Order: sequence, then structure tokens, then C-alpha cells
Amino acid sequence: MTKKILLTATAFAALAFAGAAAAGDLTTGSNIASEGLIDDGDVVAYVLAKDFALPSAGLTSDGVQFVFDNDTNPIAISSNTDYIVTLTLTGPAKFVGQASTVVTFGGEATSETPILSADGKTLSIYAKTGTVTGTPLLETISASGFNLKVTGQESVSVAYKLQQIAGSQTLDLDSSSAAEVIAFKNALTLYKGTTVSATAALPAFETFQGVSGALTSNNFSSTVAAYNIDLEGTNVPVIADIITGYSATVTGPQVEDMLTSFDGISIEDATAVTAGSATFASETGGAVAFNLVLTPAEDTPISEGSYKVTITPTYATGWTGAASVEKTAVTVGLAGTSFYAPWFGLGGSASNATLRIGNNGSTATGNIVIQLKARNGSTATATSVTFPGVAANSFRSITGAELRQAFGTDASNADLMISIQSDANDKVSAKVRTVQANGNTFESSLDLLTAPVTAASIDALSDDIGAVQTTVDTINANTAP
Repeated sequence: MTKKILLTATAFAALAFAGAAAAGDLTTGSNIASEGLIDDGDVVAYVLAKDFALPSAGLTSDGVQFVFDNDTNPIAISSNTDYIVTLTLTGPAKFVGQASTVVTFGGEATSETPILSADGKTLSIYAKTGTVTGTPLLETISASGFNLKVTGQESVSVAYKLQQIAGSQTLDLDSSSAAEVIAFKNALTLYKGTTVSATAALPAFETFQGVSGALTSNNFSSTVAAYNIDLEGTNVPVIADIITGYSATVTGPQVEDMLTSFDGISIEDATAVTAGSATFASETGGAVAFNLVLTPAEDTPISEGSYKVTITPTYATGWTGAASVEKTAVTVGLAGTSFYAPWFGLGGSASNATLRIGNNGSTATGNIVIQLKARNGSTATATSVTFPGVAANSFRSITGAELRQAFGTDASNADLMISIQSDANDKVSAKVRTVQANGNTFESSLDLLTAPVTAASIDALSDDIGAVQTTVDTINANTAP
């Protein structure tokens, strides 16, 4: 028997116009687990926490609906007409539970026959309209009743195509490009905070400038974004249920002398406490946010340097994050007048230098604190030595041999930081005289450091000096006879 298809001229014109695929878009009403995929007209993916482990069996959604706009070519919906709605996934996902698929065109119900491809990524839904009253337009296409199964932590997108079957012909009515519907993002942000820059105050560096008593660092806080841990609309737990414990080591120039507490834990409860480090631990939570407290010790000058925290969190089952995080909580500089003396000869066969500190003011300066920085030779037994101040209208000379002995090293040269407990920047001078083994003598005036000395400023100066030395070495090599 031959089946005859009778189409009106209007229908033929509409189908002819629809022959070129239009640009369909995912639109309002689209959702996964009742979480909308459209925000202010834009597609927003359902976000899963990437730092939460995917089960070996994958994740299966609890309800999916995709709605597509057909504003480009909204032809009239015909009665008793066969259509094909094809959904195609990209990414580590496939369709499941398709037997209950439902398709509607606008408000018009259909009878559906879903067919799933062998790889589960393409769902072709044969949808037949019933009796259509009036002339409703094919403006929206909704497909629901199936679910998605995700097996990898990568983006998942969906695209659709709408076709009409007319006799032996299949006519393309509309299609869309792939739209991301599932995304994976890291939910954890660990220990975000800012470093406190502190200054040891004049006249004796025994207090922090502008601080009464102890210095408390800023909080370093961990947060978790409100993403999902499954395809059923379950949000991630609070951060305190994710970080369940920690081990943390604090390092700095005077940990034993000044560190009072970390994360509210007293230094008395720390382990492996040395002059420059201490370790804290908790197996019952904490350290979602931390700070540390430095309390100056009586009659003990505060040293320049940085206090760093290296924290190793313990994560709840299923969660992963950085194995450890290092943060600089506090940097300490010294007030007063400071100079930097690079490549200072500490004595030996190569050269010997003398540091001359002049005080042209009418009052004596405070102590002179000299810190040992980059150097050659063996490990030093001390990295900071203190000399008495300079009387008014006088000077003090300190030889490299003296410093070499004070630092307890066999180094022949070193970079020095000289800090004078005085705010008379315009009255204090510093000069270095170097005598080489061959008798050649060189003198240089040291530049005043007007900003407080910090670890960062020292590192920057060291880099600059290194760059200059590299340039000098290159010039010497190119001009050698």
C-alpha cells in the first residue's frame, strides 16, 4: 500500500525555509537535579567539586531537563507529525534511564520512542504529536525523563538537533552548538591571607613599632565554594568538615624566644622547638584559619627576618588538596638607620675590609646590629652581632677579622646588613675600606636604606647585586688581554 503525504503550500514553504539548520540555544527550564542551567539568559553549568573524588562507578543524576529555543525558525506545529529530537553529549558522560523520556513542543505533548547509541552518548527521540488545536508555533523543545551518568572529572556538554519526518524525507529544522552543562572546579581555597610587615622599634629594637605588647598576624583562612559533590544537588560540606586536622611548622629568627602561639595553641604544647622553629599538630580539626602571636622577650632585641608557616592539612575521606601550603605570616624590619654592605671582606688570603660608622650628630647613637647574609665558607655559629653605639661627633671602626670571629665562620667575604639604633639618618654615615692581598686599597660609601629593612628588600638588593656582578664578570671576560 502506498502512503500519500498531503501538505499545504504554507507547510511546504515553512519546511523549505527550515532546510538550513537554525541556531537553537539551551534556555530557561533547563536543569540538572532541579538546579537551573540558565542565569540571566546565559548558560551556567552545574558545577561539581573537582577536589572531591569521583566514585569508581561514576555519578548518576537525579533528574535532567533540557529546553531549547527555536526563535530562528518557529514553524507551526502539525498534528500527527513525526519529529526527531537528537541529543548528543561530549565529555565523559552518557545517557541512562532513557526509557522514561518525555518530549514536549511548547505545550504540546508527544508520544516518544527513545533510541540510545551503543556508546550511550547520542539519544535520538522519535516524537509524534497528537491532535493539535489552533496553530501553536514550534518555539521551544523540551526533553526530560532521562538521566546522565558521569565517569570522569572533565567538562560535559550537550548539543541538539530537531528534524521533521515528511514521507521519505527528513528535514532539518533546528540545531545547537554544544553547551557546557556540567563543569568541574576546585572548591577549596587554602589559607588565603596577607603578610604583616612589622618594624622593631627604636631605641633598642625590643618592641614592635606601633604595637603595644604582642604582635598578632593576620588570619590565613580556608574556604570552600558552594559546588556539588554529586548529581543529586548535594552541596559540599562546610570547610571544618573537610580539613579534619593538620601539622604545621613555624620558622623564623626568634621562634623559641618570641612565638607565643599558633592557631591558639601555646608554644608550650609545640614539639621540636628550636631557636628558629616549632611544630604544632591537631588530629581533631582546626587550622581552617590560623594566625600566630609574637611576644617580644624582655631585654632581647628583635631580629630582622620572616616568620613562615608550612602547614600540612589532613583531609576528610574523598577530599584532596595541596599536600602542604607555605605562607609568610610576618616580616620584621629594623627601624633606625640601615646600610647594606655587599661582598664585605671578612679576612683571609683574599682581602680584609674595615667598616667605619660615623656619627656627626650631637647625641650618641644606639647599638649597631650587624647581620650576616649571603657568604662563602662554613656555616656560621651566629648570624647577628651587636656592637656599642657611636658617641656624638665620633666614629667606630669594625674590621672584617672581628666579624669573622664573631660570626664563627671561616668565610672570606659576605653580604652584611648594618642597622644603627638611631633615627638621625642625615647625621650617620657608613664607609668600607677594603685592602686586597696585593696591597690595593679601595674605599666606598654605603647607601642609606631609607625604608625599613625586610627580608623582601634584602632579597631584592641581593638580586640587583648579583646582576651587577654578572655584568662586571662579562665585561672582564670580554676585555681580558
